[in-house]
Amino acid sequence: MKARDLSERDKEIIWLMRYKPWENRQEIATIHRAYRKIVKTHRTCAQETEKYFEKESCIDEKDIDDEGVGKRAIYLVFSFAPASSMARAIIAYTEGSFSHVAIALDGSLTNMYSFTITRGNRFSNIEGGFTYENIRDYRLQKTLIQVNRVWVNDIQYDRIRQQISVMAKIKNRTAYNLKGLIRYVLKEKYETEQKSMYCSEFIMHLLNGAGVEISGNDMEQISPQELADEVKKLEGDVVYLGRAEEYGRRYETD
Repeated sequence: MKARDLSERDKEIIWLMRYKPWENRQEIATIHRAYRKIVKTHRTCAQETEKYFEKESCIDEKDIDDEGVGKRAIYLVFSFAPASSMARAIIAYTEGSFSHVAIALDGSLTNMYSFTITRGNRFSNIEGGFTYENIRDYRLQKTLIQVNRVWVNDIQYDRIRQQISVMAKIKNRTAYNLKGLIRYVLKEKYETEQKSMYCSEFIMHLLNGAGVEISGNDMEQISPQELADEVKKLEGDVVYLGRAEEYGRRYETD
């Protein structure tokens, strides 16, 4: 059978099975079939999520600034890619609006940082881990985003930047914590390794390491939606809510 004759579901199951040498490949296939079953059962889940992003942006983009009085801004980008079956599965399991989160150090979002399940092509053999993202990629994927601006002090900002720099240096030794994501779904406790995380774990790691305290959740047990709920308690605001292709045109002057 040729690759083009395979359904997206079959491709993703095959890809998951090949992704990493799991102790129990049958377990991974079972979990993924459960993902698919939940997405199929809750057909309205993705539709309801898309409606969330249809709300008007809270602040006009011309008012987005990176510096306040004695403060610096970081940007947490919560997202949902409707075309991704994995994204739909994540929101179905977590009962949230977001399947992914990344961080940027300025409002252009041309340089974002996160942990993803693959680097590059979705079905490539390049294992995931720490990666760089760009708002242009989100536009191509028709991604829906919520951009939260969070105010931090200079020390916290520098600590976040330093942690990102350290992670970039060991990029090829990092891995996406798919096991942890599955254990989150199964509500099983586990220990997180700094080199192996999923997206919301990574953001929590950065914030906690910089002294930006988020209470109420263990770093190992938080979803993008739960993180978004916790971020509401920090000093900041939602500067954009909508389609990625409509964000940040004012930055594209080159």
